[in-house]
Amino acid sequence: MASVGEQLRHAREELGLSLEDLAAASHIHRRYLELIENDRPTNLPETYTRAFIRSYASMVGLDPDSLLPPPPSDQAQVQTGRPAPEDPQTAVRQFQRTENRTAPVARQTKGLFLLSAFLILGLIASVLIIQLRHHSPPVEEVPFTEPQPVRQPEQAPATGDSGAPARTAVTRDSLTLEAVATDTVWIRLLLDSSSTREYTLPPRRRMKWKAMNSFLVSVNNAGGIFFTLNGVHLGAPGQGSGPLRNIALNRDLLARLKKPPAKKPTNEKR
Repeated sequence: MASVGEQLRHAREELGLSLEDLAAASHIHRRYLELIENDRPTNLPETYTRAFIRSYASMVGLDPDSLLPPPPSDQAQVQTGRPAPEDPQTAVRQFQRTENRTAPVARQTKGLFLLSAFLILGLIASVLIIQLRHHSPPVEEVPFTEPQPVRQPEQAPATGDSGAPARTAVTRDSLTLEAVATDTVWIRLLLDSSSTREYTLPPRRRMKWKAMNSFLVSVNNAGGIFFTLNGVHLGAPGQGSGPLRNIALNRDLLARLKKPPAKKPTNEKR
């Protein structure tokens, strides 16, 4: 039977995700994820190691309870001085707060205040997402990496000497957008400024779309979905579970990603 680390790595590779993708989405350091995949000790209390494994398993669509047996409650209290948290995300936040045990009490109080503010902002964002689904805002492109030029309307087809439209070669869809969800995600796409698609994707769901020139994407969970454009891995459009609207994925972006980096000039010896 495959070990826990082998099962996690196999599920991640099936989704086409890298360790960097999972580290950015889960806020768990890549080094810990790599140690877990290799079934090596993390030198962390067992409570946090188990919480990281549960978070990893949930992101790649595995059942955490089938991977890990329930820990003895007494052992968890001896190692951490408190009962083991049941929620993996709670354990991650708890580990981040207790990793530096020499921090003053004022810093811990500030961390709790920021956590409360984050939860309140998350609630507000959820309400805004529900409103956006019923009231679509005017289209305003937000680039994936940097500002995109506004695409001008296509010119009318050229005409021949007789006044009839000149024959041109038929161009098939040249852009292919693929997506894989690691969490439940609502997504809306505008294809070539003419066709709108809207979905709610469960974890581990794969989708593929084709367009001539561009996609305009809006998601409610920017860290829960990963994109690939014409075979070029774009990763997740954002971190965390916040929404993003009108992300422009087009030919210009694809050309920039495929363009090799400019070579730095070297000083020639005289």
